Amino acid sequence: PMVYLGIRDWPIRKTWTGPVSHPDMPGRHWIPVFSNMEEVELFVDGKSAGTKKPNEVNLVSWNLELEAGTYYISVTGKNSSGAKSQSDALQIRIIPTGLELVSGVSLAINTGFHGEFHDAAGEIWIPDAEWQAGHYGHTDGKPLMVNKDIVFYSTRDRDPLYNYVLSGLSAYRLDVPEGTYEVELFFAEGEIFKQGQRIFDVLLNGSQFISKLDIFKEYGFARAFSRSKQVKVSGSEGILLEFNKIAGEPFVSAIKITKK
Repeated sequence: PMVYLGIRDWPIRKTWTGPVSHPDMPGRHWIPVFSNMEEVELFVDGKSAGTKKPNEVNLVSWNLELEAGTYYISVTGKNSSGAKSQSDALQIRIIPTGLELVSGVSLAINTGFHGEFHDAAGEIWIPDAEWQAGHYGHTDGKPLMVNKDIVFYSTRDRDPLYNYVLSGLSAYRLDVPEGTYEVELFFAEGEIFKQGQRIFDVLLNGSQFISKLDIFKEYGFARAFSRSKQVKVSGSEGILLEFNKIAGEPFVSAIKITKK
């Protein structure tokens, strides 16, 4: 008999705060449990969240609405035969995140993907979103999965960032409050094998950020790199990134902003 909490690789999570809700960070957290016992009861800080029966692949899960904070999650599996129960437990921490950043704090976005990614340095890259007023996200473009057999290099142990991209976009907005921000864009060419087939400009709040970027010509195939620039945001203008197509489709692998 066994019962096992399947969240050991995800002990730290983020929950979205702010006036606009996030479609992929709704404040509910998936807690999977694997067990070959007849029923499993889950507890949050000692309080029962209910008893469920595992399915045919020995999986049972809960979607818990948890605010920012630290929680002790425990589970107990039981059989009707009266055999000794089995249990497992661990602690998870949920961190609030939003556009109201303080100095030195970053907002890292896994563009083109609707899930969190935790890198080796402990940075949590939050899901992409479609833009709406008071929020962040792309105004157009579409998620694209890059060939899964490609091995990217110079990724700084952030390989999953480059498996999905936001392709064909013309603009990306972040409705941050006024202040100075470092804006960093991440790229790795996973489709084009010839220079001149993908070229685009990037503007940051109307000023040139990247000019005539030909990724294959400058960096080759499957090599990760980033470009960064500071911007001073006044009033309610926020951050606007514009991707102007010259040849092929513009794309971005990830976006990170840091409040200065």
